[in-house]
Amino acid sequence: MGDTDTLYDVAYAQDKVSGDAERKVTRGEIRKLAKVRMTYKGMNEKLRYQEGATVYGTGLSGLNTTSPSYLTVPKERTEYIQAEGTTWMPFTYRHLSGVEMDYAPRVITYKPGRSTKETWFTGPFSVAAKGQPTGARLQLRIDDNVDPKGLVGEYADVNFPMRLTGTTQLHRDGVLVADRGSTIDKNFEDAEKASYELKRTCASAGIFPMGGEATAKWRFTAGGTGDTPTSVKLLNVAFDAPLNDLNQARAGRSLTMTADVSGAVGGLRDVRAWVTSDLGATWQQVSVHRDDDGEHRFTAPPSALKSGGFVGVRVTATNRRGNTVDSTLPRAVPVG
Repeated sequence: MGDTDTLYDVAYAQDKVSGDAERKVTRGEIRKLAKVRMTYKGMNEKLRYQEGATVYGTGLSGLNTTSPSYLTVPKERTEYIQAEGTTWMPFTYRHLSGVEMDYAPRVITYKPGRSTKETWFTGPFSVAAKGQPTGARLQLRIDDNVDPKGLVGEYADVNFPMRLTGTTQLHRDGVLVADRGSTIDKNFEDAEKASYELKRTCASAGIFPMGGEATAKWRFTAGGTGDTPTSVKLLNVAFDAPLNDLNQARAGRSLTMTADVSGAVGGLRDVRAWVTSDLGATWQQVSVHRDDDGEHRFTAPPSALKSGGFVGVRVTATNRRGNTVDSTLPRAVPVG
């Protein structure tokens, strides 16, 4: 375990590590390797990230790998990872001036002789919520930075005073029942079906290179399903856009974005979109078109893409059961 100033091409697990600096990989070991092709995008800045992988399993804790620190990771690199009989937990994060972006841990089992592709730090980031009622208990979780592929990122501000703030409010039949945290675990006096409104707001005074500002509201019903755990049918909006290697859109050009609305049991009744170029001070409503694959597209006009600024987006959606989502991201896409 420790830091290194070198990127390694092979990751392997071994009970004992020789003190010999040279490590020869045998033919048998090569057949057990998986090829992982990784692409790193910049977050509106140069590529300077730390990455590595640790063996994952029962009885293992902490990092047991060497990892490069504050290196300029290349746009693309190929790594060979021991796949047979080994489960890995990769980690990739950005740290600059006390501001961090980390990915939630993922456990991956690679297949020997197979190739896979992974892309990190892809924007824009969206806000998503999920939940589960069990009897009179309701559990909810909100993630503030979900990339277009569904990977969950976690922003952190380790400065003092801390500028990153987040607020959460949950109302049940019009009564405030929870007002803190990105996770809610609440037991009620009854297990009857109820109407809920969930609101999440995060702000960061612009300290993050992209994103970091969001307001999302959900209206939904839950409960009345007995003691069997069921999924709350929350609507969520995931955004995507054709951006460059630094997650930037081009100034003075129109930008067509995708809004993938999930969780719409019974189908969607209404989807609307707005864009902003002044961090949400003013909004311009734009037309929304539904593709054959079910995704919704809208276009920010050239006037909304100002060099050095951000394109902000807001999308509202309603399904046929009356559940709604209102997702607002004032700093969604940087403009280069």
